[in-house]
Amino acid sequence: MKKTNLSFSRVWLPLVAALVLGSCSNYDEEWEKDDPAPDNSFSFSNYKLGEGMVRSGVTSPNLPNVPGGESSTYDFENGIPGIKITRTTYHQSGTAYNEFMIFNPASTSIYPGHVFVGGSVTSGEYTPVKGQKIVPITISNTLVPLAAGTLQSRPLVDVSWSSYQDILKDWLSYGAQDAGAMTEYEYHQVTLDKSGSVHLSGSIGSTAKLTWDLSNSWQRNKTHVLLKFIQKVYSVSMDMPEGCILANAPEVAKNFKGTVPVYVSDVYYGRIAYMLVSSNYSYDEVTAALGLLLPDWANLNVSLQTQYKKVLDESALHLLCIGGKTEQHGRLADGGWEGFRKSLAEPMPISTACPISYTLRYVDDNSVAQVLTTDRFPIISSVFVPECNQISFRITPTALEAAAGAKPDLCVWGNATMKLPNGQKVTLFNTPFSDYYKMNGPNIYTQIDAPSTTITLDRNGMDMETFLNQQVEITASLGNTVAAGTTKGDDLGTETVTKSLKDLIFAAKDYQFGIQTRRKIATDFHGSIVFDISYATK
Repeated sequence: MKKTNLSFSRVWLPLVAALVLGSCSNYDEEWEKDDPAPDNSFSFSNYKLGEGMVRSGVTSPNLPNVPGGESSTYDFENGIPGIKITRTTYHQSGTAYNEFMIFNPASTSIYPGHVFVGGSVTSGEYTPVKGQKIVPITISNTLVPLAAGTLQSRPLVDVSWSSYQDILKDWLSYGAQDAGAMTEYEYHQVTLDKSGSVHLSGSIGSTAKLTWDLSNSWQRNKTHVLLKFIQKVYSVSMDMPEGCILANAPEVAKNFKGTVPVYVSDVYYGRIAYMLVSSNYSYDEVTAALGLLLPDWANLNVSLQTQYKKVLDESALHLLCIGGKTEQHGRLADGGWEGFRKSLAEPMPISTACPISYTLRYVDDNSVAQVLTTDRFPIISSVFVPECNQISFRITPTALEAAAGAKPDLCVWGNATMKLPNGQKVTLFNTPFSDYYKMNGPNIYTQIDAPSTTITLDRNGMDMETFLNQQVEITASLGNTVAAGTTKGDDLGTETVTKSLKDLIFAAKDYQFGIQTRRKIATDFHGSIVFDISYATK
C-alpha cells in the first residue's frame, strides 16, 4: 500500500440558473378598470416557444455543442519567431431550470400577473406585452404574521406594479416574524475572458455587469472559483387562473412576435452574496476550503479547519452582495472570508429583502417555463510556441478518485500509457494491485506521490503547424482491489482519449489534465486520474 497525501473533497452543490430581463421596460399601460374576463377561444397552436425554452415536465433537449474556434499565426514575441495559437471555447450546461435570478432590485416589471413576450429570455429580449389586459388574480405570501388575519391573501384586480406595491407595503406594515432564510449555495470554476474580467450571465440593472477587474490577481493565481449564496426570506405567489391569464389575447396577438407569452407567477425576496476566490491552490483544495463558509463548517476536524483557513487566508477574495442590511455589506467588504461567513449567519430583517428570483409560466396552459441555463463562459486564450526543433512534456500523476458501487473503502491501482505519433508507447502511470493507493472515500480526489515521465518529440523538418497538430493517444485503466492487495478486485473501466500536441500545450497552460474511466454497467464503477503537465522547447 502506498502512502497518500492530504485529500480535498469536492462538494457538489445545487446549481441555480442566472438570467436577466435586462431590456424589460417600465411600461405600464393605463388599463381599463372593468374586470376583464378570460378569452379561452384563442388558440396558441401556431405559436412556438422562445429559443432555448421548454415546458416543465418535458424532457429537456440536449444542447448542441457550442462551436469554438482556433487560429494559428506565425508571429514574433520578444524578437523570437514562433507560432501563436488562439482558441475560443465555451463552458455551457444543458440543464433546465424553473427559477431565474433577477439582479435589478429596482425593476418595476417583475410582479405577479405581468405578461412578457419575445424571442429568447436568455438574451434579455423579453419585454412586456403592450396593451395587455389581465384577468383579476389573487396573490398570497409566505410571511409569518404577528397577528392572525393580517397577512391573508388579497385580490389584485388592477394587475399593475403600483397596485402590487400597495398590497405588499400593506402586508409589511402589519409586521411579520423573522422565520429565517432558506439558504441555497453553489460554486463553480470561472475563467478569464479576453478583456481581463469575469463576466457572468446576469446583469445588475440594464447596463452594469457583475464584473470584477481581475487583471492583477488573475496573473498571480491559477484557480478562480465563484461561490454564490442565495437566501430566500419569503415569496409572493398568485393563484393559477382558469384558462389564459390574458383577457384580450386576440387583440394583442400582433405583439406576440410569434412566440407563446409568459407571465410572472411567483416572486422570491431575500439576498444574494457572491465571493470570487482567486488562488494558487488547486481547484479541489479551494472548493474543499469553501466548506468553512457552509453551515456545517464546525463539524470539520481541527486539522482540516487549520488547513482550509490557510487556503482562504492566502487567496484573493472579491465580494458582492445584493439585498440585506448596509452594515452587513460593509462586513462582507472588510471582513474577508470570516466576515462573509458571519454576515450570512446573521438574521436578515424582512424589510431589507430584495426581489432576487421569480418563476415564469406560459399563458396558454399555465405550465412552468423553463430555460436552458445561460451560465456559459467564453474562454479566449492564446499560447505562443517559439520556433523549435524539439518539444518535451513532463507529465506527473498527482491525484486519483474513484467509486465502486456503495463500497466505502477504495484501494485504487492501474496504469496509463501514451502512444506517440511514431507509434512508440510510453508509460505515464503504473501501479499494481499489490501496491495500491488508498482513497479517503468514494468520489474524493486523493493526492498521490507517483514518478514523472518526460516525453520528447522531434520536429523532423515539419513546419510548426503540422508538428503541433500531431496527435497522441492516452489510455488509462483503473481498478479497485481489496485492502490486502491480493486480487485485482473491481474493474473501474478503461478509457482512451486522443490529444494533439496543441491540446497538451493548452493543458500545460492550465497546469493539468484528467481522464475518467467508467465501467459500462448500471451501478457507478468509475475512476479518475489527474496529471500535472508542463512543457519546454528546444
